[in-house]
Amino acid sequence: MHSRVLKIALMGLVLSLGSTACSKVSVPPPFESEYVLPPSKDALAVGFRWQGNLLTDTDWIRSYTQYRIVYDDMENTTGSIMELMKPAVKQALHQNDLMLADYTDLDREPAEEATPDAALPCTVTFDLVTRDLNWYPRREFIQTTNGIRPGYIVTYFEYRYCLNQECQDFKIDRKTPAHSLDAKDRIEIEAGQVLKKMQSDLSDFLKKHRKICGE
Repeated sequence: MHSRVLKIALMGLVLSLGSTACSKVSVPPPFESEYVLPPSKDALAVGFRWQGNLLTDTDWIRSYTQYRIVYDDMENTTGSIMELMKPAVKQALHQNDLMLADYTDLDREPAEEATPDAALPCTVTFDLVTRDLNWYPRREFIQTTNGIRPGYIVTYFEYRYCLNQECQDFKIDRKTPAHSLDAKDRIEIEAGQVLKKMQSDLSDFLKKHRKICGE
């Protein structure tokens, strides 16, 4: 009887702690707007569109207990992946002698249908297919706030870049150890690395397939 009461009390404590926990996570953009290179005078004008509702979701960083009964909601204070990637998209385009015919394309959400411009040689598409960035503490986190052994940050992203019908798939899949005391800092670093990888992949993809758009 006492054992049962103790279990119920401990579960209540866990739920209480988990339901009120909230960590403010700040993720910088992979490239700052003020440092974006201007397009060259010979840059070719192209179209652009975002694809996938995961791009606009601000709740893209999470932390779970071992049992996933409760979670520490790591609130991202710097916005969605779409917002963070806008300067990076500009930089990748300008690095490859491309520019947007209409820069408001970057503000058009994936759900908004854009009328294709037949006069443009090509359209760049940024499609976020799968997105997971979660911290899972070890079991002892339930009994010991600081944790005895590290938990894990699980990162899994799938995304696709296209120039017209030419597409390439990319994946980030890894598991990184992290103690509870430094989990917030580590997940901020991990998120930043993911965004930088997305930018470099876009730049490399455009460089590889730039000829599709013509000279």
